Amino acid sequence: AAEQAENEANAVRLTPLRQMRYGLSAGALSALPRAVEAHARRAATYAVMEAVLASKRFQLVTGQLPESLEALTPQFLDEVPRDILSRDGQPLRFGRTAEAIRIYSVGVNRVDDGGSVEVGPKQVPLDIVFELDQP
Repeated sequence: AAEQAENEANAVRLTPLRQMRYGLSAGALSALPRAVEAHARRAATYAVMEAVLASKRFQLVTGQLPESLEALTPQFLDEVPRDILSRDGQPLRFGRTAEAIRIYSVGVNRVDDGGSVEVGPKQVPLDIVFELDQP
């Protein structure tokens, strides 16, 4: 019985080829969360840029920046872009000062930091922010 158990154990031991194959799989799986996060960050950046470009087109037509993202629909945007990084699917954030508008995503920490460009613990900005100055 002991000899049979030893033979079975030897049969399931990883050979160098199996170690390499399964080691590569484990390495690929460990990189998956970072790849998904990078993709989501890029998608959010593209959504913000789409809204910024629509705002610039609005400015070229009207001579002023929009008061909100809703003001861009339907002529400049089909709909207000959703923030892929927000926890509840909210639209991108919009802020306005006397000097500029600010359009942003909550970023990978998924917390609205008010459009902060401060670098967070993952060495990326807390929010994904673009600003357009008033004419």
